[in-house]
Amino acid sequence: MNIVYNSNHYHVVEYPGRDSYELIDKQMGVAGFLEGEMAQSFKSSLAQIIAADPTVDSVDEFLGGFDALMTQPLRYH
Repeated sequence: MNIVYNSNHYHVVEYPGRDSYELIDKQMGVAGFLEGEMAQSFKSSLAQIIAADPTVDSVDEFLGGFDALMTQPLRYH
């Protein structure tokens, strides 16, 4: 598990052994899990954004495009 992004609003975790990502909306308390082709597409898009030396707001805006996939309530243990 690798934390690839963390802001006040979002948290992105990479699971390298599974080639997948977990996207977490901290304010809404929900998460979504990407794997397969969707995870590969997300990885490519995120790499392009990071290469452009983005601001936190621009990365958060990009992640906001995935809000519809973040439907699982977060559970803390």
